[in-house]
Amino acid sequence: MSGSSAAAYTLSSSGANMFTYTGENPFFVAESGTVTISSNANNKISGSYEAFRTGNGGLTRLYGTFTDVPVN
Repeated sequence: MSGSSAAAYTLSSSGANMFTYTGENPFFVAESGTVTISSNANNKISGSYEAFRTGNGGLTRLYGTFTDVPVN
């Protein structure tokens, strides 16, 4: 991420705001979307994400929340 302050960050397929899911098949690299950091307290961030990619069916959208993720 290009920052850790409370804000919305635009995702892309390369650069500082790249979003990659490496779980079970298929491998997912977002082409667009947003990560929203709602709080940064004690070097831990919380918020939500929604990521999109085009494809031939299959996985085209990931979304969810995160709570108290340590900032390195």
